[in-house]
Amino acid sequence: MKRRDFLKIVAISTIIAGVGAVALLLLRREFIAINYNFVMHIPENRSYKDAAEIIASLNPNLIIRCWNDRNGYIPKSRRTAYREFRKCYPDSVAKRLADLHIKYNWTLEDLQHIIDAVKSRVDVELSVTLHPQYIPKTVMDVNCEVCINTSKWALDFSKWGLDLDLKESQMFMNRITKGVPEELQNMYYPDITNEEYKMYLMEKIRMYSDMGVDVIDFDLLFTQAYAAELLVKRLGEDPYNHPAVVQSYKSALEILNYAKRFAKVSTWASALRYSAELDYVYTSPSVDEILGSFKDEKWIIFKHMAKNAVPLSMLDNGGLDTYPMSVFSQRLSPKEQSEFLIRWDEYMRKIGIVPVYPVQDGLMGKNPKILSYGKYNKYDALAPEFRTFDTIQKLALKHTNPLYNYMC
Repeated sequence: MKRRDFLKIVAISTIIAGVGAVALLLLRREFIAINYNFVMHIPENRSYKDAAEIIASLNPNLIIRCWNDRNGYIPKSRRTAYREFRKCYPDSVAKRLADLHIKYNWTLEDLQHIIDAVKSRVDVELSVTLHPQYIPKTVMDVNCEVCINTSKWALDFSKWGLDLDLKESQMFMNRITKGVPEELQNMYYPDITNEEYKMYLMEKIRMYSDMGVDVIDFDLLFTQAYAAELLVKRLGEDPYNHPAVVQSYKSALEILNYAKRFAKVSTWASALRYSAELDYVYTSPSVDEILGSFKDEKWIIFKHMAKNAVPLSMLDNGGLDTYPMSVFSQRLSPKEQSEFLIRWDEYMRKIGIVPVYPVQDGLMGKNPKILSYGKYNKYDALAPEFRTFDTIQKLALKHTNPLYNYMC
C-alpha cells in the first residue's frame, strides 16, 4: 500500500472516530426537571406562548407541579365559571369563587391552553398536583352535576376505636400537615378509606389524563396512614397490623395504582415507606442545607430508597416563613441564590439525584418582604428581585448539551 493511501485511510478513520465520539457525547443528555406553576401565572403580561418559549429554552424532560388542584371544583372555562359555581353556592360565594379562578387562570380551559402551548414547543412531561389530604366543605363532581356536602367524608379516627372524636381528628390532621386552625372553617381532612371519596379522586385523575396530563402528582397522599401510625403507637400497640393504619395505606395505594393506569405518578419520599411504586419521587433540601452543607446520609438513603423511580430534589414551599423556598427567596441575595443553585446541582448530580430548578415556583411564606415584580408572593426566576434564570439556563444547557463545556 502506498504511503499516501495509508495516510488517507488513517485520516478518514480519525474523522469517523471523531464523529462517533461527538455523537456519543450528544447522547449523554442528563434529565432536566423544572418547577413552573401556571396557577396564578405571573407577570400578567406573560402569555402562555411566552411561558412556553421560556420553558423550551431549558429543554426539560419534566415540569413538576405545573398545575395545582386543591381538591375543589375547577370550572370548565372563564366564561362559564360563575354559572357553574352558582349551581352549588349562594350568589356571593359563586361570584367570589369565579373571580378567584379567573384571576388565577384556574380553569380547565386554561390548563388545556397551557398543555397545547408548551407541547407545541418542547417534548416534555407535564405534571398536575392533586391535594387529597383536604377538601372544601362543599364541592361539585367533575361534571358539574352533583353538589356534595363533604361532611360525610370527614376523617374521624374513632371509627377504628382510636381515642379521637371527629373534631379532635380534624385538629390532629391540621397539626400533622402544618396547617393553621382557621383552615378548618372552610375545609375537612377527608377519610381516604371512604369509597365515595375515592371515587371522587378517581374521577379527577381520569379527567386530567383525558386532557393529556402525563404525570399525576400527589401531595401528602399517605398522611392519613402516617397519622394513624402515630396514634396507634401512642397507645403502645403494633401500628403495622392495626386496621386504621392498614386500611389507610391500602386506600392510598389503591388511588396511586388507579392513577398509574392512565399516567405516571409522583409524590413525596415518605410514600416509599408504604411500598409505593412511583415514577418520580421527591424530597426537599432542609433550611439548614440551604444555608449550610448537605447531609450526605439523608440523600444517600433517599437515592437508595427511590429504587426504580427518578429521584428529585425540590424546594418545598408554602404559606410558612420556615419553608425552604421561603428561606431561599427571602434570606439569600440573588447572588447567593445562584451560588446555591450551582452547589445544589453539582451535589445532587454527583449522587444521581435530579434537582428541580425553580423557574416559577410557589409561595414564599406568609408575609414575604421580597416579592416577584414588587407585588407577587410567588417565586419567579426571571423577576428582577431574584435574577436566577440565567444560572438555571446555564445549568440546563450544561446537562442537555455536553459540548457546552467545550464551547465555554
